[in-house]
Amino acid sequence: MPVGIVLMKWDERVATEILLKYPEDKDFEITDKTLLHLLNLHEFSEKPGTSTLTVKRVNLITYYTGVEKGHYVILVLSILENPDDFIEIFEEIAQEIIENLEEEKYKEIIPSLFKKLEETSLF
Repeated sequence: MPVGIVLMKWDERVATEILLKYPEDKDFEITDKTLLHLLNLHEFSEKPGTSTLTVKRVNLITYYTGVEKGHYVILVLSILENPDDFIEIFEEIAQEIIENLEEEKYKEIIPSLFKKLEETSLF
């Protein structure tokens, strides 16, 4: 079962800035160290793309928009979930979030997008 979605932006003055954490009422945490690790995964290529990472008891999938926008969409999964089962649907959802960054429209659609991810879950 997906645990949550995080939208992060890189800002040279404040470093990693979390723009959204959904669901808000769910208690999950991504440390600054983990966010920096995700940042480093994408930093060298500077190209948009998806990566996966396992940290402690969670699996993470991250989509990076590239240098131009500097946004990261992160899907937090339980350790029992295989990230490969979610990559295709996650990339579609990440694109929808990125396309709705203006005026924070992504906040309106995130509940339905997260529901799609929950329906993908095998557990």
